[in-house]
Amino acid sequence: MPPSGLFGHDSSSKLRQERAPAFLGLLSKYGTVASICLVMLSSASCASKWKITGPLTDARAEHTATTLPDGTVLVAGGYNETTVLASTERYNPASGVWTRTAPMNVPRSGHTATLLPDGTVLVTGGFEHKKDFYPIDSTERYNPATNTWTLSKPMHLKRGLHLAILLSQGRVLLIGCGPNQSVNNQRSVELYDAASDSWTQMSPSKLAHTRGSANLQLDGTVVVAGGAEETPTPGAGISMVAYSERYDPASNTWSEIALLNESPYAQTATVINDGTILLVGGRNTGQTYKGAIRYQPQLRNGTNYQSNLWQQTADMITARSNHQENLLANGTVIVTGGFYGCVDLGPHKGCGGSLAAVESFAPSVDDSVNGAWTAQDEMFNERGDHTATVVTVSQNDCRLMVAGGFAWDFSVGQRTLNQVELFPVPCPRPSGPLRR
Repeated sequence: MPPSGLFGHDSSSKLRQERAPAFLGLLSKYGTVASICLVMLSSASCASKWKITGPLTDARAEHTATTLPDGTVLVAGGYNETTVLASTERYNPASGVWTRTAPMNVPRSGHTATLLPDGTVLVTGGFEHKKDFYPIDSTERYNPATNTWTLSKPMHLKRGLHLAILLSQGRVLLIGCGPNQSVNNQRSVELYDAASDSWTQMSPSKLAHTRGSANLQLDGTVVVAGGAEETPTPGAGISMVAYSERYDPASNTWSEIALLNESPYAQTATVINDGTILLVGGRNTGQTYKGAIRYQPQLRNGTNYQSNLWQQTADMITARSNHQENLLANGTVIVTGGFYGCVDLGPHKGCGGSLAAVESFAPSVDDSVNGAWTAQDEMFNERGDHTATVVTVSQNDCRLMVAGGFAWDFSVGQRTLNQVELFPVPCPRPSGPLRR
């Protein structure tokens, strides 16, 4: 099948950079590949399954996107070229329109946003200033019915680039504190109870997992993997975490250290339909990964399976970090964007550029960890630190919505995006009438 998109499906960053200068004049004048396609009037070279939808009201990266009970998507915070944002907005998939909503009480990026059972959204921590990585302890909740933000009880510790997992009964587990904290703080854990608006400190993890991943299991435990731990000794640097561990909320205990085969930072991980966790990409202080690994916490018969090792599966086509990974209704996984050529752990300045590349993973059906990656149409915009959310336009029309992010390339400079794109994906089986 011929490549679709301006640069095809080429995954070589060197080749992409060599081709880019031919289009620099158009990029400078029109700003996006989508605009260039309109100017070139070439349907053959620009044919794509990706479609442009209404832009964000504010350009932003490292924001959050939360699907609300009515099917709209709440985007909150993030940063642009000059500041950290308190602004929020909501997207209506049926109309393709963004509507500015009430701002948060506190500007923040690198925060978490969790939909609670009562339909409100809990936002925690983050960074209030763009030029430092000193997190905040502020939390607040958004009520979609009244379009209001209300400050909640602050956390015990200041947190940014931390992990959040929704547990049963409206409880939210927070893991880690992010950079510029003591090792003990980086390993700290606390639990939010929505009914009482209270925080409780829990047993700390064995390792820090800044910019790691956390996945809830069917038995209620949480598998936390990768990330980094910052050594507080001046000049000692950052230690990469090549392990995962499991937390049991019922007993408030950590156990089961498992080797990842890699030391990923800014990776993604998703529980797929067979119960395994698919972890892809990331970076350390020397390279960006294209590796993918899978972990099977339990077999169907209940016995442990390689509990001390994540197994390698097929590599991605393109190495990337700061990307997005989404499980689709047909059991495949789609990965979008990210940064390439990263040699340090900075937000983006240590990277060669951002990616428009998209690919999907189809797990093997033979109950093994095998699978295969397939290149998909490239996005119109290169981006990392964006959000990717599955939205329902109508009962039989679902899309992956990619919003905002940071575009970075030595050839064209850097910019925060307000562009939003849609890609057709399978719809889940309807469980009830759509609400708009």
